[in-house]
Amino acid sequence: MPSGLAWLWMLKPEVYRDHGLIWIISIALYFASLLVGAIKFRRFANLHLHSKRYGSVLMYLFTSHAFIADQYSLLLFYLAMGMFVISSTEGLLLQLICSHVDEHMGSILFVLRRRLSR
Repeated sequence: MPSGLAWLWMLKPEVYRDHGLIWIISIALYFASLLVGAIKFRRFANLHLHSKRYGSVLMYLFTSHAFIADQYSLLLFYLAMGMFVISSTEGLLLQLICSHVDEHMGSILFVLRRRLSR
């Protein structure tokens, strides 16, 4: 994923220029999630969330389309970035509300459901 974004930066810098605020917000949320995990749990929590899987698929579709079509689709961009923001926010919230993290939590909805069923 990072290499795809680096290639996007080199070959299609207009994607970053045209949508700077979205990139700043999404990267800030991602690094906030990493920072909270590093401070609270003294390690980077590599959460395998469903939203991250969906976000990765959408980001790969977006970057692949941008390279193959020699232009980028606004719809794919907004879908990919929206899912990236959702998954980063979900990871951040999980690390804030949980006393320990399990890499295979799946979703914040699963965690909340388990808490309510106790």
